[in-house]
Amino acid sequence: MRLVLLVEGWTEKELPAFLKRWLDPQLPRPIGIHAVRLPGAPNFVNNVAKRVRSHLTHEEDTIAVFGLLDLYGL
Repeated sequence: MRLVLLVEGWTEKELPAFLKRWLDPQLPRPIGIHAVRLPGAPNFVNNVAKRVRSHLTHEEDTIAVFGLLDLYGL
């Protein structure tokens, strides 16, 4: 079982370790958290739908995909 985080920048890339430390004690079994960087807001916006569909369609153990984008500067 794993979560995929589609992230735009380096700050969000540090989030998986934090989430794992918080989620694992609350779940019946450990969860994998994988961050995929899509650098830059335009790149993120143009590719997020395709990447979500790909992760949910081709990876049986993926239970959710979250997109994290900095809104500052848009």
